[in-house]
Amino acid sequence: MLKTAVGISLALSLAAPSVGAEIGSMEGAGIHGIGLADGAESQFILRATAMWGGYKDAAAPRISDGVADLLSPLPTSGFHHEQWRLSSPYGDNWTARFTTTLAVPADGEYTFYFQSDDGCRVWIDDQQIMDDWVPRSNLTTEASIALTAGDHPVRAEYLEIGGGAQAHFRWKGPGIDEQVLPESSTSADGEPGWKAEYFLNPDLEGEPALSRLPTIDVDWGSGGPDVFQAGPPVIDLHWARIGDGVIVGQLRAPQRSHAGLLLESLASEPLAYNVWGDDLVALRRDPGIADPVAFRLRALGDSAVYSASEPGAPSVWAPGDEPLIFLAGYGDLPRLTRDQATSALIGAIVSGANAPVPPGDEDGWISLFNGKDVTGWHLRHPGGAKSWSVEGDELVNAGHGTDIYHEVRLTDFEVQFEFNVPEGSNSGIYLQRRYEVQIHDSFGLDPNPSICGGIYSQAAPSVNAFKPAGEWQTMTVTFRSARPSLSGGLASPARVTVVQNGVRVIDDFELLGPTGGEMDRDEGKAAGIMLQGDHGAIRVRDIRVRPIP
Repeated sequence: MLKTAVGISLALSLAAPSVGAEIGSMEGAGIHGIGLADGAESQFILRATAMWGGYKDAAAPRISDGVADLLSPLPTSGFHHEQWRLSSPYGDNWTARFTTTLAVPADGEYTFYFQSDDGCRVWIDDQQIMDDWVPRSNLTTEASIALTAGDHPVRAEYLEIGGGAQAHFRWKGPGIDEQVLPESSTSADGEPGWKAEYFLNPDLEGEPALSRLPTIDVDWGSGGPDVFQAGPPVIDLHWARIGDGVIVGQLRAPQRSHAGLLLESLASEPLAYNVWGDDLVALRRDPGIADPVAFRLRALGDSAVYSASEPGAPSVWAPGDEPLIFLAGYGDLPRLTRDQATSALIGAIVSGANAPVPPGDEDGWISLFNGKDVTGWHLRHPGGAKSWSVEGDELVNAGHGTDIYHEVRLTDFEVQFEFNVPEGSNSGIYLQRRYEVQIHDSFGLDPNPSICGGIYSQAAPSVNAFKPAGEWQTMTVTFRSARPSLSGGLASPARVTVVQNGVRVIDDFELLGPTGGEMDRDEGKAAGIMLQGDHGAIRVRDIRVRPIP
């Protein structure tokens, strides 16, 4: 049974997993839901959640108590990306492998004891002497073996299924009373103690988290090792509005987990839930309504499993090795394939749907400076030195102050401006607040990435087109934003072309990433222009931008 924070319960009539599940609580931002309409009477909320466990079957497992708290709605407009991690340490369904070289002091018979909750198994000299790989409650397995004086490889494995978690490995032998195997008698990779490998599944599979133990004498309580503290994200949710009351999204969880969307209505009218074709639908109960469908949720893919078995908390789940691509909204949903839905979502990311752009002039240019005040500009650090001022039609930085950025956020664009720097001064303009084009007194210098027109730390201009310091100069930059991949990373990098004083000095350069001094590293996300203010003095006028297709 699944129990939410408001007391709704849901029984999923699906195959139970091969191993019991623990639903970890989620941590991160406090807003974890998708609200799809204004006004509570028609509002539906999708709540993202995930289950962690060592599942091999493709069907979504039964839910046990302990699901994450119900989540609050987000605004309906724009593109959104949120991410959460399971709270750590992880409590259940994990394993460990401990290895060492044991220095045996004398020939004789030695007895080893493994007290564990849950299972254990042990090998010495590649001979298995213990095999109690089962759930159990703080019991001790004992085994004896004849050993010669000298070094012997030891491998001990530990299984945690549920409840408390502890492991204690002891020995006794000639001249040795029963005691925990001491650190002084063990070594791994040239250091005293044990090499420890931890796995977030009950099968010791996949890439382990690595650590060390001085001795196997640990009581984790109801939790797990601290090495799981930086575990992989459990929820990675992208979504965007693509029509009136329609969203497209992707919910991704790690492998060996399951990701789900829980559907909640805030309407006071009673609703029923059912699966019609490939849609999970919320139905009005009033027989006089011509169109009874109030809401639809559609998962695109063969692995998704729907449940409408209990009113009030329908859901759809998918295994973590396949992202859950979904459409949701009112009325008929667009007939999109999985690839088309993914493309629509990526399109929302790169178009900056959450970044409204004010109208431009007849040629599309948007002025970023009105020649009177700093409307639209903001200090990078609100408490920073206010080194910027307006003098006539010029935006002026006295130097050694604070960077400023403009609130207009852009994806693909051109920016044009005039600038004037005094002798020896150094400044810059940041594209999307991440990539710096140098503005620098560079007269007579050989081309390098630090002179005017260069991409800081990445690309030198083809020629030095800088005029003597103190003269007004022009720059036009054409920028194509990075294209993110929904599977992580980038599908393609950002690109930039720089024309300085009428000379093309950077031609469609593929940026290697943020250049240093950036405000964030969210490549592909719409963001504004930033002017460097913490270095030297600069004057700027007639700065304007134009979105490009």
